[in-house]
Amino acid sequence: MADVDVTSKVSRVNGVNSDANYIHTDAYRLPIMELGIDGVGSHAFAVLPKGVAVTQVRIVALKAVTSGGAATIQIAAKCGDANAVALHTAVAKAKLAINNLVASGVTDCAAYFPDGEVTLQLVVAGAAITAGEILVLVDTVPIKQFLTNG
Repeated sequence: MADVDVTSKVSRVNGVNSDANYIHTDAYRLPIMELGIDGVGSHAFAVLPKGVAVTQVRIVALKAVTSGGAATIQIAAKCGDANAVALHTAVAKAKLAINNLVASGVTDCAAYFPDGEVTLQLVVAGAAITAGEILVLVDTVPIKQFLTNG
């Protein structure tokens, strides 16, 4: 199955962020089948603004993630034209039973792109997803702001 870009279909869930707290959390609700991002491949679902760095990713299974095989999911960051880089280790479908939370610090600093936007991708590997809905929570810090307001 070809890679799918659903950034125009996914909206950020409104949350609460304090001006005194530089860690910003965005939440993205991904009904996997409805969005057509169930096939093996990399599926773009959000674009982060220029100058922020991803510091943590959390995945909450709103509906159990299932597949006919050994499916895994992963969140990756694509900076400009560079290849996407996984932000955490792959998560097996068994860990994504309903209401389960998987949290991971970012394992690669390629999630910061000072001169452009960062595209977030849902990477499905091993087998296609047959059901599931996840909430992806992404923490960022404004590196560019720190460097220019300093």
